[in-house]
Amino acid sequence: MSMKMKKLPDSELEIMLIIWKANDAISTGEVINQLPQDDTRKLQTVQNLLSRLCEKEFIECKKMGKLNYYKPIIDEVAYRKQETKSLLGRFYGNSPKGLFATLVNEKSISKEDIEEIRKMIEQGGE
Repeated sequence: MSMKMKKLPDSELEIMLIIWKANDAISTGEVINQLPQDDTRKLQTVQNLLSRLCEKEFIECKKMGKLNYYKPIIDEVAYRKQETKSLLGRFYGNSPKGLFATLVNEKSISKEDIEEIRKMIEQGGE
């Protein structure tokens, strides 16, 4: 998708992650069931988030019987790529090396991860 997607606030992104993970149409109730146990958001709040995602054309809504079912329109991989480019630009001056240095210095990346990344680089990013 070549057009720039809107950046989602964390609350909407959390809902999108649930919808992407579902791999099929998912109802409002199923979305709520996938939220963390300590999440205290009510049905109305989740419905509002789903409505906003429909308005932003991230998801489509189909009514089946009395329930609404949601499917993604925006591809998760495409969204992740855009957000990664945005993060690199805003915080690291488009330097992947800067991001990687932060991960290594903060011990946010394991030796196993580094080895996997090394293999990816050797294989040309595949």
